[in-house]
Amino acid sequence: MPVAAQNQPDWPEGATLLLGIGAQKAGTSWLHAYLRGHPACSTGPMKELHYFDSLKTEGRLGRRLHTEALEKAREKGAPAGRIKRLERLCAICEAPDPDHQGYLSLIGHKLRPGQVAVDITPEYALVSDEVFRQMAALPNVRMIFIMREPVARFWSAVRMRAGKKSDAAGFEEAARALLDTMLAEGKGGAHRRSDYALTLDKLQRHVPEDRRLVLFFEELFTQQTADRICAFLGIAPRPMDELGARNEGQKATMRPDQVARLTEAMRPQYEAVTRMFGMDVPQNWHARFAAGDVAA
Repeated sequence: MPVAAQNQPDWPEGATLLLGIGAQKAGTSWLHAYLRGHPACSTGPMKELHYFDSLKTEGRLGRRLHTEALEKAREKGAPAGRIKRLERLCAICEAPDPDHQGYLSLIGHKLRPGQVAVDITPEYALVSDEVFRQMAALPNVRMIFIMREPVARFWSAVRMRAGKKSDAAGFEEAARALLDTMLAEGKGGAHRRSDYALTLDKLQRHVPEDRRLVLFFEELFTQQTADRICAFLGIAPRPMDELGARNEGQKATMRPDQVARLTEAMRPQYEAVTRMFGMDVPQNWHARFAAGDVAA
């Protein structure tokens, strides 16, 4: 595990690093697509770079995705420059340096003053406190965290996972069965990704207020929010071009008993977010937790 940098690593003067730290299934694909089309933004060689979650020895997800992306790029005859950047990303993640200079030089390459390097990887919400502290200490870093109504986010993640293992005909039953299993286990990645309170705590302790932006999924797909994101990053506003929610997945509904159980399991997150944001919490969060039988 790399230790915190003793010296501030090199970074292009006047450039910004954006780390989108999640949450999974809460609009990060939309955020990436919106910023990828902005002339002041530069994205990496793959959609989610999975650098910081690969620093720990058990960070197998990032390494697997890096390898798959590189193999696919070679098979499809991708431009040599992209293949070279993917190869470099793999090498950097396999042997990270203490001050993360390899990572910064990869994503900050050719950045000019006023431009933004974009790394939106929801898994970053799950990294240890020590790694999160290192992320927060990077040069001119900004962090965005998006929260979605907890029950809806969890069910969306379940449907995504079920969709990878079942055909359309049996999808709803497969998703319901998977949800039953996950509720019975009461732990694992899906539950950790729902722990907004833990991520918000890390943000508050390690990231100055002017360098963090917390958004709600339910208010994300508007020009007003897009302008707010651009202002946070110090870049010019850009029209949304009708970008809506992305990667919504297959539709399915939970059984009423599952809605009630999942609602109760997620209640601590709702309460934590409400304590912190009060009346800014979207109305559909209140509707969900005012009546556990609200349809998913």
